[in-house]
Amino acid sequence: MKFGLRIFSILVLVVMMLSFVASVSAITGSIGNARMILRVDEGDSIEKYILVKNINEVSVDVELFASGDLEDHITIRDGEFTLSPNSEKRAYFDIDVAKDGTTETKINVKFAPSEGGNGVGLSSTVIVIAKDTDGNDDSNWFTELFGGGSGGSGGSGGSGGSGGSDDGSGGSGSDGGSDGSGGVSVGNGGSDEDDNGDDGSETIIGNVDSEKKPGISGNSKLLVPTFSTLVLFLVLLGLLVWSKKKMIGKNEGKGNESLDDYKNKEDDRGDSKKNKLKKNDKKDV
Repeated sequence: MKFGLRIFSILVLVVMMLSFVASVSAITGSIGNARMILRVDEGDSIEKYILVKNINEVSVDVELFASGDLEDHITIRDGEFTLSPNSEKRAYFDIDVAKDGTTETKINVKFAPSEGGNGVGLSSTVIVIAKDTDGNDDSNWFTELFGGGSGGSGGSGGSGGSGGSDDGSGGSGSDGGSDGSGGVSVGNGGSDEDDNGDDGSETIIGNVDSEKKPGISGNSKLLVPTFSTLVLFLVLLGLLVWSKKKMIGKNEGKGNESLDDYKNKEDDRGDSKKNKLKKNDKKDV
């Protein structure tokens, strides 16, 4: 009986493992422009984008939303869209610089399988260093820390550039405005793209275990059993409980039988003693 119970337990474990493996698929999220450092003037409006990549073999639904200091001053043009396998898209957004000084905002990107399932969430950090209307900038320590450019604003070039030209574009700065005040620095002060058209900033890739079930996004790995897996688990649990009760019942039956046998043996012993006493009495007579 113990051998049969072991076999049954092994089968239960194998079925549960197979059910989990069959329901889980890996979803990968990838974005460019993982960090942006923008030097602007207070009141400016900046157009930027995040390169969203689908490096999976299935279509994914992408959703973007902002959080942080300038959350209420960011307009995401491409808030929701679908990417086919091995494709990419630039998701554009506008930032209205409503505060001076240094602010930090995150553009969160959620990836989820189009067929349904849990997703992975990544984020791009946008650091804005803005001068006030008087041209004062209290973030020099931040510039030295992250290596901003040396190009000036106004007629001397886009801020963040390393040798601005008279048209306000900056030597290596990007998105310079016509008045020289709209130049920005991305990452280490370079342009958005290099000579090959690749993003100048770092890329983040995140993985998550996802099932064919509507779920939530997150920055960590998620593993949630599907409904069918839960049903199977409950059925197997019920079988285990039933088999255990059956074994207990059999053991109780054996215990009762043993008790009856013991009583019968005691009765037989008592009868044999009585017979011996009778025989002894007859001999004495």
